Amino acid sequence: MTVGRRLGVVAIIVVTLFTGLFGRLAYLQLVQRATLERRIEAQLVTSAKIPNVRGQIYDRSGHPLVVNQKITLLTIEKGKLPKKQQVTVLTRLAELLGVPYINLVRRLDDPTQDSALPIPVARNVRESASVYIAEHAERFPGVSVEETSVRAYPNGNLAAHVLGYLGRIKDNAELAALPPTSSYDERDVIGRTGVEQSFETDLRGRPGQRTVRVDRLGRVVPGSERLLAKPIPGSDLYLTIDERIQSVASESLLAGLKVARTQNDERGRPFQAPAGAAVVLDLLDGSMVASTSYPTYNPQEFVGGISAAESARLLAPAAPLSNRVISGLYAPASTIKPFSSIAALADNLISPNTPFEDTGTFQLDIPGVQRVFRNAGSVAHGRITLTRAITVSSDTFFYWIGERFWQEAGHQHEAMQEVARNLGLGEKTEIRLPNEKSGRVPDKSTKAALHKRFPIAFPDPEWRTGDTMNVAVGQGETVVTPLQLAVAYGALALNGEVISPKIALDPASVAALKRPSPTTVAAPLSATPDAKPLIDGSPSTGGSPSTIAVPGQRATTVASSPTEPLASTSAVPSSTGATTVATVPVPATIAGVPAKPVIGGPAPGTPPRVRRRVSIDSAILDPVLAGMRGAVADPAGTAYDAFATFPLDRFPIFGKTGTAQTGKKSQDNAVFASFGPWPNPRYVVIVIMEKAGFGGKVAAPVARRIFEALFDLPLTPVRVAGQTRD
Repeated sequence: MTVGRRLGVVAIIVVTLFTGLFGRLAYLQLVQRATLERRIEAQLVTSAKIPNVRGQIYDRSGHPLVVNQKITLLTIEKGKLPKKQQVTVLTRLAELLGVPYINLVRRLDDPTQDSALPIPVARNVRESASVYIAEHAERFPGVSVEETSVRAYPNGNLAAHVLGYLGRIKDNAELAALPPTSSYDERDVIGRTGVEQSFETDLRGRPGQRTVRVDRLGRVVPGSERLLAKPIPGSDLYLTIDERIQSVASESLLAGLKVARTQNDERGRPFQAPAGAAVVLDLLDGSMVASTSYPTYNPQEFVGGISAAESARLLAPAAPLSNRVISGLYAPASTIKPFSSIAALADNLISPNTPFEDTGTFQLDIPGVQRVFRNAGSVAHGRITLTRAITVSSDTFFYWIGERFWQEAGHQHEAMQEVARNLGLGEKTEIRLPNEKSGRVPDKSTKAALHKRFPIAFPDPEWRTGDTMNVAVGQGETVVTPLQLAVAYGALALNGEVISPKIALDPASVAALKRPSPTTVAAPLSATPDAKPLIDGSPSTGGSPSTIAVPGQRATTVASSPTEPLASTSAVPSSTGATTVATVPVPATIAGVPAKPVIGGPAPGTPPRVRRRVSIDSAILDPVLAGMRGAVADPAGTAYDAFATFPLDRFPIFGKTGTAQTGKKSQDNAVFASFGPWPNPRYVVIVIMEKAGFGGKVAAPVARRIFEALFDLPLTPVRVAGQTRD
């Protein structure tokens, strides 16, 4: 083939290719133009979430407990910050913000942060710094400054365990488990504990949605925003907590622990008193008025994320994140004696006047077992009956009760356990707070189950005499939470009504509140005028409460600033059928106490939900209550010294002390359970202090001070009471 022919072939090929190319271009320009424009436009239009305001949290009087505060947050997206530029960029930021360079490094490299998401490294950024970063974006790759709303706590760590804290969604599995209607994404925070978690859906509300057009550099095109859905603010939550009583309870518990540390145990060692809990219930509506757990934490530490060092401290053995009021498991010790007494009387094991000679010791002598049990300090109380046994807290009397149940009622008889469980021990209270524990009132089956699961810690699977005796005095494998004990003591005060405590106010109570003016809240705080009050306080199963008779009785049916780096430090009621029967009230003149009016005025809300009613004849309940009255008002009572100067003539208190053994070499826990004023008991107060000694000596004084606050009395300092036995 000649050169000319070859050139001709090449020319034909070239012309053909160009013809095809121009044809394709013409097709795209003339035929596919509209389609392509729509595709390009779709690529340049992006959807964006419009942040909404999370509901705020108030106490029962409308005082703010958790509010929203607007801040400027500086974040760094590691994927957009080249590794070789990290030092330079962080140095520039440190100089611009006036914070230590190392703090920014620690925050950026914190293993608790998701490196795939923007990491917050500083907050409250000055406006001048924000503007400079925006104008010199090329010098700060991956760096963003945005205005956002975060939680703020006007009262610091007050009621921290009730309030809870927020934390970022951990992973895709957790994200998938959240309600899809709430439009969560991986950047969102959710309630991790407390009411922030249990009322998450209500508090969150729903973010809005919009679309915006961006150019090829990712910049938003002015005027291109299109609103798809308006943001819906979260509902405000009004708690049953009383800010003032909560504050007094917290201060008093801490003061009591400090005072306990000045005392020595029987071995001469200072009491450790590292932790404790106190709870107050309002029996007129079931409100949890105060709930304090120590050690505690400040929820503010979680705002913007928490460092590894801070996380380690909060997860330490002292467990400051643990809400001991609902998840702390403690032996109730002598505070269980009123329930053991009801069982013994109802089962006709004894009568109120059955005598017992308390010599200070009790000899258990059965085949294969000879053992001596003692009162605290081996104190002999002489000839006593049940009421006196409760007043002076005679252990030997109740060891005798436990031994008689074993010998005379039969090995399978569990009257004491039935009474304790029916009145609320060993079961969840159904309060709307997360991580509540069930506790345990042991019997033959639970002991066998414990042995099977933990054979080393519980080597003996058989139920024996000693186990029944331990139930009688609240030791052994019996464990309850402070809130369970409060509900059970509330049932004693309410003549057998077991209520479900609530943590949030009902609608009627909220409607009666007057919202505080914005000036009462520290600025700068975002207002939420459209936020609606939360509707429900605690879940209800519906239907009528069941009625249970104690052993030996018939049941009745009852009708129905400068920039702050986010890193660095680690500071810190006898009838049958369906007849409605009212419970028989305990005489108002019990133990010589005259009738008094209800204290504190009407309850702030509707009556409490009654889970069940336990019919207790007054002939059974009266001597028990008289013993509890004596524990506080009788000079021989175990809590007498703690209430010696308290105006019991005006505000009669019924109580029971307890000193719980926690191990052969470990120090005892101090317990005090109480209610008042008689004859219209309004409040239940429970105090438990770990490794702090006698309940009457250190826990009762704490409860006294809480009662002073409840009755608007002058507050007295928490002091060690003179009583040294329980």
